[in-house]
Amino acid sequence: MGLRNQFQPKERAYDKIAEGLTEAIAVAQGEETGAIMHVRPVGRPTSGKQRVTLLLEPDVIAKFRATGPGWQARMNDVLKAAKV
Repeated sequence: MGLRNQFQPKERAYDKIAEGLTEAIAVAQGEETGAIMHVRPVGRPTSGKQRVTLLLEPDVIAKFRATGPGWQARMNDVLKAAKV
């Protein structure tokens, strides 16, 4: 058995690639093909929080930032606990 018999002819390899692409396109278009396709969500996960723009005095921000990573979450906790 020579080396030639160990490899598939190019045509057969291209046919397999084309078959896979055809199936991927069908799945993307919503057709049932029996193929399993893993899709990751795009973007950041939703946290249920709402983005706002807030103007604060520089010394207030500096004090929270000085507490290290997670300072925004700590600021959120302080605002939640405030009796307004």
